Amino acid sequence: MAAKVLISNSFEPDKGLGRRLDGIAEPVVIQESPNQSGLGYSGTVKRGKLGWKDQLVESAKWIHPTARELDNWTAEALPELINNMALTPDDAGKSNRQDEGEDMEEEALKELKRLLEQGNPKLQSGAEELEVINLGDGGEIREIQIGKLILPDLKQRLTKLLREYVNIFAWSYRDMPGLDTTIFEHRLPLILDVVPVQSQLRIMKLEVALKIKEEEEKQWNASFLAVAEYPQWVANIVLVPKKDGKVRMCIDYRDLNRASPKDNFSLPHIDLLVDITAQHSCYSFMIGFSGYNQIWMALEDKEKTTFITMWGTFCYKVMPFGLKNARATYQRAMVTLFCDMMHREVEVYVYDMISKS
Repeated sequence: MAAKVLISNSFEPDKGLGRRLDGIAEPVVIQESPNQSGLGYSGTVKRGKLGWKDQLVESAKWIHPTARELDNWTAEALPELINNMALTPDDAGKSNRQDEGEDMEEEALKELKRLLEQGNPKLQSGAEELEVINLGDGGEIREIQIGKLILPDLKQRLTKLLREYVNIFAWSYRDMPGLDTTIFEHRLPLILDVVPVQSQLRIMKLEVALKIKEEEEKQWNASFLAVAEYPQWVANIVLVPKKDGKVRMCIDYRDLNRASPKDNFSLPHIDLLVDITAQHSCYSFMIGFSGYNQIWMALEDKEKTTFITMWGTFCYKVMPFGLKNARATYQRAMVTLFCDMMHREVEVYVYDMISKS
């Protein structure tokens, strides 16, 4: 096979290799390596390790037979150098300088710690002790809280003012007349060609069902609910625990929220509200009682809020918690009511309000 390749490439005997027959005439001789060092290795031949039979072992002359006892040694106690140690003047100077260096290092660390504490002062809580005042007449309890540091004269005038306008506060669902529908109401537009979802009643524990019934009766007595017949949208109930140990009955409106377009009405920036409020000395903090429920639902949209319980299907006549655009609707309502007072006497963030002076 090799001869055919050479002849096909114009090879002629006794002439050099290459295209013009001017190359080398003899092939390259490869140097062989008889050891395990590999081809082309020009170093010394690797020596194998000698076995224990090939190694010369010299006998140690100090080793004695096993049965022979040594009698040419004595045991002496070591001197106690530590207790009898005496420092030279140079050593004493070094020790004093070392102690001074450690003291200076401790003082530097204390100074650094003091500077860090000055640069990062601890924030003290501005919480003030509160005093409970009952604005109710007779046996009716209508409690509010005011600061104990208020001057007696100011406290008396403030209590009189609160009693005069006690009807603007709410302590129960019955105290909430709601916003006038001619001013504002909540609507539920839907995306076109969306398929309504009707959820089935979930299995729940008896104690949970009784809590739902209790909350449902409260909202029914407050005229928040209406019976829904043949609704297209049906949602289930979710109980949300409150900080005071009670529960809030919310509805799982996730399917309805997916079918609703988003209301892009923006909420105020918290940093801006804090900066504006920090310039005043007296504050009154208010929160909308069951805030969302103070806005009525549009008549054509209230059946979309239908939820199912063991006692039937009901819908909300007021705006419930859990809707996609509830916060934007409430903020728009507050801006409508307090537009000429915001950033002056009142600051509003959804249903949290601050009156400042």
